Amino acid sequence: MKPKLWAVFFVLFLSIAFPATWATRLKADPLALGTLDTQAKENEEKARELVTDLGMDIAIDDSDIVRIGTGYTVAEGESVGGDVVIIGGGLTVNGTIKGDAVVIGGSMYLSSSAVVKGDAVVIGGILQQEPGAVVEGEIVENPEKLVERATSPRESKVRSTSEDIVKFGKDIHVKEGEVVDGDVVAIGGDIRIDGKVTGDVVATAGDIELGPTAEVLGDVVATFGEIEAEAGAQTEGDVVEIDMGGASQVIHEEEGTQEGMTYVISLYAPDAKDVRLTGNWLDWDPKGIKMEKNPKGVWKTTVSLPPGSYQYRFIADGVEMPDPDVKEQVPDGRGGYATPLLVKPKRPQAETEVVKIIFSLDRPEAEDVRVTGSWLNWDPEGIKMEKSESGTWSTTVKLKPGNYTYKFYIDGKWVADPDVEARVSDGKGGWATPFAAYSRKGEYTPIRFSLDRPEAEDVRVSGNWLNWDGEGIRMARDKDGVWSITVPLKPGTYYYKFYIDGKWVADPDEPERAVSDGKGGYMTKFVVHPRRKAEKFAFKASVEKERQGVSGLLDYNRVDGLLLGLKASNTKNVFPMPRFKLEGGYTYKRKRWFYSFEVEQPLLPPFRLSAGGSIYDKTESEDQELISDIENLLVASFLKQDYRDYFDLRGVAGFVALRPWKNHIIKLAYSENEYRPLETRAHTSLFFRKDRDFRPNPRNSVQICTDPLTGKRICDKIDVHSLVLSYELDTRDDQDTPMNGMLLRFSTEWAREGWGSDYSYERYSGDIRHYVPVSPQQLVSFRIKAGLLDISNYCPACSGTLRPCPPELQYFFPKQFAVGGIGTLPGYGYKQFQGTHMMLVNFEYVYSFNDGMAIVFFSDAGDASGAVPRSRWDRDKIWDTMKFKVDTGLALRHEESGDYSFTIGIAKGITKLYDKDGRPVIVIVRASRPF
Repeated sequence: MKPKLWAVFFVLFLSIAFPATWATRLKADPLALGTLDTQAKENEEKARELVTDLGMDIAIDDSDIVRIGTGYTVAEGESVGGDVVIIGGGLTVNGTIKGDAVVIGGSMYLSSSAVVKGDAVVIGGILQQEPGAVVEGEIVENPEKLVERATSPRESKVRSTSEDIVKFGKDIHVKEGEVVDGDVVAIGGDIRIDGKVTGDVVATAGDIELGPTAEVLGDVVATFGEIEAEAGAQTEGDVVEIDMGGASQVIHEEEGTQEGMTYVISLYAPDAKDVRLTGNWLDWDPKGIKMEKNPKGVWKTTVSLPPGSYQYRFIADGVEMPDPDVKEQVPDGRGGYATPLLVKPKRPQAETEVVKIIFSLDRPEAEDVRVTGSWLNWDPEGIKMEKSESGTWSTTVKLKPGNYTYKFYIDGKWVADPDVEARVSDGKGGWATPFAAYSRKGEYTPIRFSLDRPEAEDVRVSGNWLNWDGEGIRMARDKDGVWSITVPLKPGTYYYKFYIDGKWVADPDEPERAVSDGKGGYMTKFVVHPRRKAEKFAFKASVEKERQGVSGLLDYNRVDGLLLGLKASNTKNVFPMPRFKLEGGYTYKRKRWFYSFEVEQPLLPPFRLSAGGSIYDKTESEDQELISDIENLLVASFLKQDYRDYFDLRGVAGFVALRPWKNHIIKLAYSENEYRPLETRAHTSLFFRKDRDFRPNPRNSVQICTDPLTGKRICDKIDVHSLVLSYELDTRDDQDTPMNGMLLRFSTEWAREGWGSDYSYERYSGDIRHYVPVSPQQLVSFRIKAGLLDISNYCPACSGTLRPCPPELQYFFPKQFAVGGIGTLPGYGYKQFQGTHMMLVNFEYVYSFNDGMAIVFFSDAGDASGAVPRSRWDRDKIWDTMKFKVDTGLALRHEESGDYSFTIGIAKGITKLYDKDGRPVIVIVRASRPF
């Protein structure tokens, strides 16, 4: 066997790391390496030469740590005396590694306390290095450099051709009919061969599958993986699996036979005159099996054996010897050594999922009822159903998961199910009834398509999973006029359209997901992701749509007391009809009515460009992102705690919105607003803490409009006329409980006295959130927020006086920034840090168990500082006053994707401020995600 450079590198390197002579030494700790024996030391020198060509100097000894197929963490304060090599897993470093840190087929995380004395090398993954982490050697993360080094010419070594396929951390599929004139190498990924490969096929920390049309002229080598060959696969070279026991030749049996599969054992011996193969299955017959020599000097023969463990040797010109190209040899029981040969049975195929479907029809007057469908090729005889004593006909059918259609035969006539409104064309001018066969344990996910169109007479859906059937599936309409159908789909990318009373259109309620159909129209795109193991109910094709129509409003806060009202909305995206939202009601403590009305008119379909406006007189808060509406209502009503600050907002606004691409929104708005202060008026709660008071609502805007000589208030409002430019990109799979995607929000606001505003200021804010599913059980989330308020003229022109307003330290609170407490820094007091500039960083690591339970580790850092008024900003020094406060905590969370989230835990500030004892531990109870 003469594999090329990549095969040689991985076979030698990994066989050195795990020689079979260590087997007895590894019983106590199978991943702790012992001292190399003499043979291994000789091999080590050969491997060192090869790995040095890749920029790595690895010598396995007692001080090294090696893990295969699993991750490893170097704890803070821990010191590893040698190298750390991880294959097929991740490495987290919080302590010190005195040698190299190498990860193949995984990622490496270096925390701020990490120290790596040697090189840090990542192949097929990501290297994340926190500020403060130290790597004294070279950092190698670019696979292209390694490929370039590995494929460069070397003296007395085989050079890979330019047609090689080499991938790190990714799977490779050579399709049927495709020819690769070179090697195929995957590090940290699987390989599937259905075409032809003229060189070697090598996988490290991955499996190799050879399809029935596969043809490999070189060797097939899997290190710490398995090789599966289907009937018909052809291999000219050796098939070798390398694990902790060393290297073994492999033959895979296909259902007890070798029919259609060719397996060749070869020996490179150009000077030999006669070469034979013998083994223990031949009782070491000295005549053996005569091998044939090709023009390149390679002797070959074909073997066919039942599954089992075997040994073989070559007899070259009368001299017996083990296979020189297989490093691992075993005693043959006769005082010599032989080469091990393992013939493995093909792994049994997983049983196909079967779903039981019960067809029933309540027709007591019928005499003959049958059912037929697409799974029977519309057999006109169908399946005869049984009639119960109550007159219900039924039968049970076992089907594979999928989408089907059926009809009932009722006393001589085939008809669609008369009790189900959903319909689909039967291809013969009639109708059949669609249905879905699936279970929640399988790979199918039930996707519900719905459209709220009570005025429509015929609504259908079609898509690429139906090959764009021109008839589509007729959807069922409920009593509220909502048309719907549920379809089970496998993970993948799909497109669909709705047929509404004679016209095919993209989903009018999902304009952000509309894409061109290539025919001058639009279709709607969505993705079905694989199910998370921890989820009981899997996936939503889109974010929950806002409910249309009229509904009630209920709130309770410390300035309004009880608030009752109604809201009506029509957010359908039907060109050219406008969208609108209307809210109105009465506040019992302030004894006044409130209202808000917004309308948006599309200018270009489907809502790519729109314009709108709004008018309002209401109680407003800038703290909606800190806590949800229902969560704040509960704590205010029951616990007498209000986590929002309020002001009275009256004004008008107009805007233009552009949605140039999917999930992108650019908006320009102008508003003329009056901000008025509000007092805390509510003093009761429904159950608890009736003896305490709500905290006062900020009234700074009253203070700045107070005459400094008389102390009398000379104006009761602040006028702000401003222009706001904002941009948003939202790719989250769910707004309330996102598991994947990101959110980007940037906003710039300008106000000028020349426009009629009491202030001239500029306000900038940014919000970046990212949700990364590391595995089906693990989710990493982070958020970065920043803001800056620049007030160049701080004295409003209050009516009734020519005297300028006094310079208060904190005022105009609606435009300032604050961090601390719920939603920002839970280890500190609520809005403990306030000012004109702010920075906040939040991090969460979530590990999910079954039934929606998860453990959450979180850490946060941030600060807000800077007092106003200030006549002039020194932009180079405005951040000098910021001192980041850090907290950390642990929590338990119960969550259903797209439904709800409940968290209970503890948080503690770990940055000492003005007290010597630090911060106390704070208990956290949340009914929503912190971000």
